[in-house]
Amino acid sequence: MSNNVSKNTIEAPIALGIDKSETTSSIAKDGIAAYEKQVNKSNKRSDTKLKVRYWRSLLFIPQYAYHKALTIGADCFIADLQDSIPLHLKEEARQGIIDADLKGIFQNCNLIVRINELEERAELLRDLEKMVGLPSVLGFLVTMIESANDMDELHALVSAEEQKKGIPIGTYRFIVLVETPAAIFNALEIAKAGGGRNIGMLFGSGDLFRLTRADSAVKLTLDFPRNDIVFACRAAGIEPFDTPYTNIEDKIGLEWSCVSGKKHGFTGKAAIHSSHIKTIKRVFTPEPKKIEQAKAILAAQKNGQLTILQQKTKWAGGLIEPRVTDGMGKLGGKLIGPPHIKDSLFLLEQAKALMPKAKPGLRGKAIKHIANNKLQAGEVIPNPFEMTITESLLGLWQTAFYSQDIVVTSQLYAQKLGLAPKGQSSVPFMMGMYLAVCMSETHGALYHLGFRNARQHAPIYSGLTVRQNIIIKSIQLTSNQKIVSLLPVGN
Repeated sequence: MSNNVSKNTIEAPIALGIDKSETTSSIAKDGIAAYEKQVNKSNKRSDTKLKVRYWRSLLFIPQYAYHKALTIGADCFIADLQDSIPLHLKEEARQGIIDADLKGIFQNCNLIVRINELEERAELLRDLEKMVGLPSVLGFLVTMIESANDMDELHALVSAEEQKKGIPIGTYRFIVLVETPAAIFNALEIAKAGGGRNIGMLFGSGDLFRLTRADSAVKLTLDFPRNDIVFACRAAGIEPFDTPYTNIEDKIGLEWSCVSGKKHGFTGKAAIHSSHIKTIKRVFTPEPKKIEQAKAILAAQKNGQLTILQQKTKWAGGLIEPRVTDGMGKLGGKLIGPPHIKDSLFLLEQAKALMPKAKPGLRGKAIKHIANNKLQAGEVIPNPFEMTITESLLGLWQTAFYSQDIVVTSQLYAQKLGLAPKGQSSVPFMMGMYLAVCMSETHGALYHLGFRNARQHAPIYSGLTVRQNIIIKSIQLTSNQKIVSLLPVGN
């Protein structure tokens, strides 16, 4: 095994090596063979920085759940050696990661290990001694960082361990856990430090709000650190990730936290429970509406609709080929220019990378519409759709259609009437009624649904999952023999 340090930059493809003498003594001879085979198959690091831009979910995974990694679907897993591991169990935790590596549990996953802070130097050095060389480990979540000097010191420690084991310097990457007041104020310098190992920053609200004594549940206190981390990461060319939402059972709060994080500009979000992964990935995936807008912008550019400057000035443009991001013009009443074109290009690239690939030979299922069936009075039209009314959905409605209903506008009043549990908002009557129409299997296309003497028999509030039932009251034929159904609606 060569001890020469590669001078390649960390962007170059890296062939990993492992010094058998440094391997833990618990690895048997046959284990070493399997270990080396896994090393030779690992090419995950060659494009790590490119792939990180598509990570939407990072899951802190406990050791008892390692075997479930492939079924959980997180974009990245974080194994812990720091806060959650008591001092007397840290060695066992290290061994657990080594065992998982030998079994190939994380071979097809992205794995980051949270290591101990510089102040716990003995534990930190032990972490690096055991973790550097594991092919499943992409890098480290570095903790309690306060300055660029801290990052450079960690870079030196990891480099020494890489050199000792014959691994090219820069192989193992860093995600910085921003969790101290000093880190917030030094975020840009920290993001640029670390010898080029940094691929991202993760907002750590737990320790940050412990140290500042601020209330982490208040939007006002979250805005500044979130903005600071996003701006620092974008300026340094690395990815920002939002803090986990720690109330595991609060699905509405999770939705709000994800939407808020996305609006701030985070690439993705960390989670402490696997049940949060589905929501996080959905929110941080480009919305179909945004994708269609991006396609419309690029189509307008291709069709020459974004050449208003050239049209107004009569400039010829010469023989120089236009850039892929050139264009200026109106589309849908809005002024579109290079920033929108660049954003559209990235959005479509992101959507292409994140959309699941169809399996070869897989065909869609043919659906026969209910209108093709012979309908009978008194029949209940089956409805496969349901919807959970989230706080964000309720907020969107209230923004567009403000209600003066005292039950809706006064939470205390609604709670006294038993119409809204504490912490959940009442849904306006009109919102519930229109949801009933929108959820119809007819999609509003084949039947004209209206309301007469509509009544609400039970309160509706955020957090409820609702389903619509349509009962055929009567049927009559029109002059052109098309069926018209009079359908009372109920939820």
